[in-house]
Order: sequence, then C-alpha cells, then structure tokens
Amino acid sequence: MEFKLSEYSTKVFFSREIPCLEKISDDLGLEGEEFRPLLVADENTREIAAKISGKADIPLCLIKSGEENKNWNTVQEILSAAVNAGLGRDGIFLGIGGGVIGDLTGFASSIYMRGCRLVLVSTTLLGMVDASVGGKTGFDLFGIKNLAGSFYPAQSVYIPVDCLKTLPPKELKSGMAELLKTAILAGDNFLELLAGTGAGVFSSPDAFLEGELLYKSVEKAVSYKGAIVTEDLRESGKADAS
Repeated sequence: MEFKLSEYSTKVFFSREIPCLEKISDDLGLEGEEFRPLLVADENTREIAAKISGKADIPLCLIKSGEENKNWNTVQEILSAAVNAGLGRDGIFLGIGGGVIGDLTGFASSIYMRGCRLVLVSTTLLGMVDASVGGKTGFDLFGIKNLAGSFYPAQSVYIPVDCLKTLPPKELKSGMAELLKTAILAGDNFLELLAGTGAGVFSSPDAFLEGELLYKSVEKAVSYKGAIVTEDLRESGKADAS
C-alpha cells in the first residue's frame, strides 16, 4: 500500500511478524554500508528493537515511555544519539513503538540536518490505525499538547499485527476504540466487517486478535486514514480528518 502525501511518498507494509533489518533495507533500496539506521525505542519496545537488529551492531536510542516524556528533552536525547552514531544527511531514523515514539522520532528526523529519512515500525493498535500514516509529528511544550511539531511522513511504515498480542488491556481497548471510530466514519460496511461473525471485536476480542479479521480491519483503517491525509496532509480543512 502506498500513499502520495504532497511531496512525500509513504509505503505501508502489513505483516504478522516484525520486519528484519534486511527487509527494511531492501524496501528502501539500500544495502551494505548504505544502511545504518538509528533505532529509537522505549522500555516497552526494547525487545522488539533487539529482534529487528538481530546480531548487527546497530545504534539504539532508548527513551522513557509515556506521554509525560513527550517533550523537548526527549527530542534532544534522540538528536544527541544521532550525532553520537555519526548519522549524516543520508541518515535513517527508525522509530519502534506507538504514537509517542512516532511523534518524537518523526520530529527529530524532520529537523536533523534539515531532514533525514524516517521509517516507523508501529507496535500498538492506536498507532497502527491513527498515528502511523500522515506524518504528524511533535511534542508537548509549555504545558500545551503538541504545541511544537511538523508534518513529516515516514518513507516506510511497518505494521506487524502480532505485536498486539503483548499489549496491556488498557492500550488494546484504546486502540479498539479508535478502530471503531474509524469504521463508523469510513462507512462502506467497515463496521459490519469489524463486528465479524463469531470472532469480531464485539463478540470475541481474544479471537479477534488471533484471526484474519484483525489483519483485514487494520489494513482497511490504514487505507481510510491514508485517503484522508492524501487529500489534506496539513489539515487545511479540505477534508474531514479522523
């Protein structure tokens, strides 16, 4: 799935499993010395980052998790890690996590040497269906949520749905609420699809996580969100954004 977002282009890759470094580099058309990203993760996604990097010696910036750490200090940590890793203008920031990781990594990537390549591996349901596509980045400043930010779509977005099996119930419910909202807004029998027959989000949440309906629902939600931001990337009011 690919979206043309103003001067940007975002490719979205759906899978069950976490992508490996080789796949990510191949999808970017890079190999060998050309591909040396900075991984950005938090305590919740540290193990996923380790699986992605495998045995390769890849620099990792480990930040604190939670909305309370979505601030300029954390952005500085990411920028400092990029400098220490020796990233140049052709550097790649690889954010692994939910919406907070995507916002912070995306913003740091947008200002580092006036803009570097950005790749996201979304690991939460809310992040997958809402934050992964569209390029809204930023952080809280002066006590105001998302006061500072930029529109900077990722070049590649990976959505490994098996990551959702390890989410805490609260995080999962938050994501399901967003999925339901998207289904209502999208129409086109999306809500009926989400309800399913015997393994829907309403009748059997556990079975929903294990079945193909989850995969199809997330894919449909991303497609809808992608269509919205394609029409109106910078929220100028031309489309009804979700």
